[in-house]
Amino acid sequence: MEYRGKREDMTTPMKMTSLKTANRIYNELIRLRAANDQGMVICITCGKSMFWKGGDAQAGHFLHGLDFIDNNMHVQCVHCNQYDTDSKYAYMLFMLDTYGKKEIEQLRFLKGQNNKIHPVVLTEMVRGYREEIKKLKKEKGL
Repeated sequence: MEYRGKREDMTTPMKMTSLKTANRIYNELIRLRAANDQGMVICITCGKSMFWKGGDAQAGHFLHGLDFIDNNMHVQCVHCNQYDTDSKYAYMLFMLDTYGKKEIEQLRFLKGQNNKIHPVVLTEMVRGYREEIKKLKKEKGL
């Protein structure tokens, strides 16, 4: 993405395209971080084991609208992430066990804030995510 000066309107196609790309790259990173050396990940809500890429594994949000926050996104299978409303309860239990009530309250606080990211900052974030993905793939042999 090329930055062409100050952009006041954050809903322009340039911003949306950048956000879509950033989400795709970040979701890949979330899944890859959770993968073992064979590339397998486990759904945090149902325990299903699956390959880290290819469509079965997704990066599911604990709270929607909070992108690019590591402790808000974890690996889920497609079914739990998109179709199973009971998985929200399992996700909450996972969050309580993993992070505790205080961290959940902090995430809820952040959800109420203005979380827009400037296109230039987003571009830098994606650059860092791509570097981390490359490094993890090499380390894990994937």
